[in-house]
Amino acid sequence: MRSARLRTVFLAAFLVVLGLATASPSLASPAKPLPLTRTAPDSLTRALARGELTQAQYALERAASLFHPGRVAARYGPITRPNPRDATLILRDLALRVRYLDSPADQARAAAGIA
Repeated sequence: MRSARLRTVFLAAFLVVLGLATASPSLASPAKPLPLTRTAPDSLTRALARGELTQAQYALERAASLFHPGRVAARYGPITRPNPRDATLILRDLALRVRYLDSPADQARAAAGIA
């Protein structure tokens, strides 16, 4: 009887230790969002710094500047064309922040830009 009880306690302790050892590190602390891709200072970065754009709106407009720089410049002022090698990271920024866009129209624009 005593050995069965000892085996049960040992098995329970082993399972707890195994669970703690294999637990994902992300469970221990909340994930920090990835920072926005750095670009040269321009009217979009200034609008973000002044609080006129949220990070999600900035990501949408920065992605739009890859494909339609004239439209973005007409709305916000002169923009610096991003390095083409940054396009993947800029689109990643948008993909990570789509859910934070307020309007369904902006979400649809984001989905179209990512696709």
